[in-house]
Amino acid sequence: MKSHRLMTVWSGLGVLALAVLPGMVSAQTAPVAGRVPEGAYHGVLTATTSSAFRLFVLGNGQVWAMYGRPMATGLEVAGFVHGQGDFVDGRFTVSNGIDFGTTPPAPFALQGTYKPGMNVQGTADSGGYQVRFTGNAMLAQVYDYDAAAQLAHLLGGWKMTAFGNTDIDVQIDAKGHFEAKVPEGGCAFSGELSPHASGKNVFDVRLKFGAAPCTAAGQSAQGLAVVQGQVGAAQRLVMLGFTEDRQLGAAVQAQR
Repeated sequence: MKSHRLMTVWSGLGVLALAVLPGMVSAQTAPVAGRVPEGAYHGVLTATTSSAFRLFVLGNGQVWAMYGRPMATGLEVAGFVHGQGDFVDGRFTVSNGIDFGTTPPAPFALQGTYKPGMNVQGTADSGGYQVRFTGNAMLAQVYDYDAAAQLAHLLGGWKMTAFGNTDIDVQIDAKGHFEAKVPEGGCAFSGELSPHASGKNVFDVRLKFGAAPCTAAGQSAQGLAVVQGQVGAAQRLVMLGFTEDRQLGAAVQAQR
């Protein structure tokens, strides 16, 4: 979780960013030793320019965390990490993660303590740079992890905001599909969102990148998506994923 922001790879599109990973660090799902603190947590970071984080622990022990600047509708993402956690007697470790928010990306590790559904705290290490974190479970009225994800909550128009105040208008249809293109000959990409098999309030996302000038031309990224805010009010959608070879990570943000 260094102070670097995600590397912009397409001119004029600051919210769709890719980080290049030199080599491959495995973060495959494996059995966990104890009760998984499944749920969503948020809190503060110290010793970094990114002051806030959102942490999602899935039932299979996968850990997704995004960090950045807090906003009224959620979090303005500066970077994200992914790894597989081990949980034993209120203590946890993530020793095989990747931080996609640095340039170049860095091996990532977490260690700390937790009370399921209540709080987490500990130390994050990204390429030798350590950050303290402290957080609590997110209140259901802010983000209800246990609610079932519904595509109806994504339906309609969104704006993907780029550097230079350039907005990319996208429409998510009833099947969770959208298409977008960076103005003035930029990268074209599309996405598919579907409710996660766990029945929790997270979505699976698959992003597909078009031909050049896309850096990841012809490739796809898969991962996790969450939406914060209520239908009919301010909402923020964040999609996180990486390519099948795990050498590229992508973060896409949209709001309405």
